[in-house]
Amino acid sequence: MGRLALVDIMATDTDECNRHLRNLLEQKHDYFGECNYRHRNGTYVPVEVAASPVHLANKRLVMVNVRDTTERKHAEVQTLLAAKVFENTAEAIVIQGPNGERRTFSKQGDRP
Repeated sequence: MGRLALVDIMATDTDECNRHLRNLLEQKHDYFGECNYRHRNGTYVPVEVAASPVHLANKRLVMVNVRDTTERKHAEVQTLLAAKVFENTAEAIVIQGPNGERRTFSKQGDRP
C-alpha cells in the first residue's frame, strides 16, 4: 500500500479513539496497541499505534505514531504456514547454515 499519510486513514471506532486520547491527556501515560484503521478507499489496514502526551507552548497535545503492519502480518501468517508444513511433512528437511552446518531438522530428518 506504500506510505500512508494521516489523511489516508481513520480509526474505525472514533469513540474508542477519543477515549484513548482523553486518557492520555488526563492520566499522562503512553499508549501502545494494535487496531484496524480504515483507508479512505474503504479497505482496512492493520496498524500499530503509539501515542504519548506532550506539552508544547503551554498546550497539552498528543503525539501519535501510526505504522502500517500489513506486510508484517502477512509475513507472520506465511511463517506460521511454513512451520506447520515443516512440522507435518513426511519428507526429511534439513536446513544448513552458511558454513554447511546443520541447523534445523524436520522430524524425518532428525538423524545425524
